Amino acid sequence: MGTDGLPLSYSKAKQYFDCNRDLLKKRHVAIKNPNLWYKTIDKINTKLIFQSKILLPDISGNTHLFIDEGNFYPHHNLYYIAGQKYEYLIVLAAILMSDFVRDQLLEIGNKMNGGYPRWQSQNLRKLRVPILNAIPPEVFSALVKAYYNRDYDIINELVKADRISEYSYNEGQTVLFEPSSEPYRLS
Repeated sequence: MGTDGLPLSYSKAKQYFDCNRDLLKKRHVAIKNPNLWYKTIDKINTKLIFQSKILLPDISGNTHLFIDEGNFYPHHNLYYIAGQKYEYLIVLAAILMSDFVRDQLLEIGNKMNGGYPRWQSQNLRKLRVPILNAIPPEVFSALVKAYYNRDYDIINELVKADRISEYSYNEGQTVLFEPSSEPYRLS
């Protein structure tokens, strides 16, 4: 911390705070604790900046979902999904771009002006997507290629309820799968 109470390692933030000091000091959070006048009300997880993550705007007419390779911090009306393996994020992004997922979002969530679904966290938790480890290697590779080529027709062909219901995955002695007698359905 510098003598003015600001962190030294974030020079752009420090410059912004210095330029807007008077305005920032008028906020409730700053009046409540004058020594931390620059504090935000949002919890900041600095490790998230450096993680790869799928960026999901709350409302967007854009079909393509972008993957940040660890350069940005998602904030306000921008949801994210972080993971360990970059290739898995690519496949998950491709699945999320499919009509299969879009139809689910439109069914379980709010449809905004223009017919756009919202990528809200409560809706994301309800989505039915395949277990990524259950996706056959050739389909996995095809989804990665389709993501990079922005080939939404291929993605939609690979991500269909009847096709996904065929995938299974062994974990120890348990086989995880969606029973073919009950294909994915929206509730």
